[in-house]
Amino acid sequence: MTLTVVLTGEWDMRVASWVYAWGDNAWSYKNGFWTEQIIHKAGRAVTTVGVLTVLVLIAMTYLRPRLRGWRGPAIRLFTAIAISTALVSILKRYSGLDCPWSIAGLGGSNPYLTLFDFRPLKSGCFPSGHASSGYAWLALYFFFAEVRVKHRWTGLAVGMTVGLLFGIGQQLRGAHFLSHDVVTALICWVVPASLFMLRARHRQPPRGAAG
Repeated sequence: MTLTVVLTGEWDMRVASWVYAWGDNAWSYKNGFWTEQIIHKAGRAVTTVGVLTVLVLIAMTYLRPRLRGWRGPAIRLFTAIAISTALVSILKRYSGLDCPWSIAGLGGSNPYLTLFDFRPLKSGCFPSGHASSGYAWLALYFFFAEVRVKHRWTGLAVGMTVGLLFGIGQQLRGAHFLSHDVVTALICWVVPASLFMLRARHRQPPRGAAG
């Protein structure tokens, strides 16, 4: 029920209007130091370093035999991050949904459209690209479920924390609505979960195999 309300946009204008009014009818954090320079720009650099670290880990599994068991999980982690962010990027290219700062009543002139309204297929702001680089690390939950199961909740916390930080930062700037971030988080969870389930199914012994 809550997800339906979010996806239909019932909370989008409510939350965005509150943030806009809070800034004295302006997106006062659009060019803010913490929201733009730290969360947006520096955050992008940090996630790039994170991806490079995963690639280094994959390379190390070929150089150090004791890390060989980490190879598959690390490759799936990288694959999940790549697919999640790519899907969000593709959807943005054809979503046709505007950023809050482009909407009438929020500093822009375009009408507010929800995910279910008819619109031309063109580049838009939905889902949230920057938040995807944070929520993509939800895949750490499944990575640790394979290599260090007791740390899986820490992996989940990392993905949620970075995703929320990036998402809220962009909402404060007027770059995204609440529903943009919710859909982004769903994509970044479903992708690694699907890879994990496919792997688990592949590892199951065939029916009739000796026990």
